[in-house]
Amino acid sequence: MSPSTTTPGQGPGAPGADLASGFPAAGSDPSDEMSVPQYGGMAGLRRDWRRFRRNKLAVAGLAYILFLFFIAFTADWVAPYHYETTNPPAALESSSVQHWFGTDELGRDMLSRVMYSARNAIVVSFGSVLIGLAVGAFIGAVSGFYGGILDIAVMRVVDIMFAFPQFLLLIILVTAMGRGLGTMFVAIGITSWAGYARLVRGQILSAKNNDYVEAARCLGSGNGHIIRKYILPNIVGPIIVAVSFGVPAGMLAESAMSLIGMGLRPPMPSWGNLISAGMMQMYGFPHLVLWPSLTFGLTLLAFTFVGDGLREIYGKE
Repeated sequence: MSPSTTTPGQGPGAPGADLASGFPAAGSDPSDEMSVPQYGGMAGLRRDWRRFRRNKLAVAGLAYILFLFFIAFTADWVAPYHYETTNPPAALESSSVQHWFGTDELGRDMLSRVMYSARNAIVVSFGSVLIGLAVGAFIGAVSGFYGGILDIAVMRVVDIMFAFPQFLLLIILVTAMGRGLGTMFVAIGITSWAGYARLVRGQILSAKNNDYVEAARCLGSGNGHIIRKYILPNIVGPIIVAVSFGVPAGMLAESAMSLIGMGLRPPMPSWGNLISAGMMQMYGFPHLVLWPSLTFGLTLLAFTFVGDGLREIYGKE
């Protein structure tokens, strides 16, 4: 081989390589300097944003979500009233200057209760996603990377989780642990980890035999280091897409539990218990169910649009 010929990954242009020899420079960790395709970096973020903003519905959904976050976490200051403040003489009023969304049977301001409901929905949905993702990603990563008997056993447990009705399991967990904000997102997270585990396992099975992983293994990198530095950063795209759809799924689960009286305890508001209470009087006072239903529906739609936009980006990687 002539001196100018190089092998892939060891050429003079490779990061961490000695320009004269084509091998890693002295004193450097070869596995840390190895060129690995990853989703991160400012250039990658700018590229992804350019692709994301081509989807106008996704951009509109993102704008709505950011506005919802602002409203939800500044509700103590921007809401007209506290969600527990009652005014019996103003009970069941329709929309007015004082109460834009009207009032409920106790004279509580519906706009304020919808705003506080948004905060609870965000806490429950994102908390459940974090728990489900943390458990599922760990189990899926170990199962997919090591394979063998461990992988078979884990996948059988995942199959059992998928076979058991998720909503029934959620009811059992909430009954056992009690109703509350923390209980709700823990229970939803426990019932949702299997989907993340299957996703991460499948991604790792396809990534662990790539050339850069084999090179890192040959250079002495441990399994934990390989998973953290080379595999997980390169499967973050599909995980982001899954999270974008997992958040509205968590909101939907919490609202469904509230509709059957197993959600957050009143007077703490949630979109589910507002809709449930409003349905009993929807013919005489439609505003009781209209505004929470409209806000809830728009939120689910916004997250779906954002998820579709992210899938267009990372689904092609």
